[in-house]
Amino acid sequence: MNHSFETRSPNNEIQEFTSKFYGFQLEAYHSLYFERRLDRFKARNGITKTQELIDLILNNPSIASIFKNEFHISYTKLFREPTFFIPLLQFIKQKIETEGTIRIWHAGCAQGHEAYSLAILLEEHNLLEKCKIYATDVNTSALRSAAKGIIDIGEVKCGVKDYMLAGGQGHIIHHFHLNDNNAILKERILSKIKFAQHELGRNPPFQKFDLIICRNVLIYYKQSYQIFLLKTLLDSLHPTGYLGLSNCESPGQFEKEYGLKKTDISHNIYQF
Repeated sequence: MNHSFETRSPNNEIQEFTSKFYGFQLEAYHSLYFERRLDRFKARNGITKTQELIDLILNNPSIASIFKNEFHISYTKLFREPTFFIPLLQFIKQKIETEGTIRIWHAGCAQGHEAYSLAILLEEHNLLEKCKIYATDVNTSALRSAAKGIIDIGEVKCGVKDYMLAGGQGHIIHHFHLNDNNAILKERILSKIKFAQHELGRNPPFQKFDLIICRNVLIYYKQSYQIFLLKTLLDSLHPTGYLGLSNCESPGQFEKEYGLKKTDISHNIYQF
């Protein structure tokens, strides 16, 4: 089949084609990120021309799904930016003391390691039973992996230092069942995290949250789409709720518009 997009760039051709036939929203990604991931996919599949890629995707629906997943942010790590968790634990403790429970949303959770990290700390501080934790991502493959609680044992061992910096009070290994190659998060912790498919910016939020953590997601999108996603996140927060972003992200224009207050000088954590 021949589909011509003669007046547009090759990247726009791909974006418009996948949007028309599969409903993908690839045009929202930052151009440099999109180009890098597109080149990686083409190289891996021996593709040099745009029309070759279009024909491959059109004639192989399973390839279309793989192609879409190429753009999903999959990098994840236990206790990433470890000191980020310390002020979160304090806020969660205060919220539970005043209201009894707290609702937490990890938006764009990838394979769930950040959600594991917080849940481990909450368990150690005797707070986990009072928390309702939701972890969502658009990538169903990543979510299936996250729901199993399986991590390479090397990552757990390498995460000991970050675990301690994040406020860990015991031994990280005690929270996992170990075998030769993998570590499996213990059921008492894993069962407290509800994993669900959700496309941020496309699917509506399913409730209001006291704490939303969305780190290293916005940076992959164009500024106009970042603004759209930020509004979605902020509209999902309860009054007095907290939003945690990475140190390379900020609420921009919404800081003044929503009256946000930065609660920690070292991290991008904001309160209504």
